[in-house]
Amino acid sequence: MKKLLALVFIVALVLGVAVSTLTPTVEAAPKCIATCINGWYWVCCPVGGGQWECFWDGPC
Repeated sequence: MKKLLALVFIVALVLGVAVSTLTPTVEAAPKCIATCINGWYWVCCPVGGGQWECFWDGPC
């Protein structure tokens, strides 16, 4: 079970990196949240399809 969870995590991470590389403004939630925490963006909002988009200001 732990191997399956690890595999799912790795696949999600790879997909997140691929999506964020292809479309810089739309990122997977973990990367977007980390980016927001790092101060590059202020708001991290879900945009559907499991994707998140970062905004400089304002609500989602």
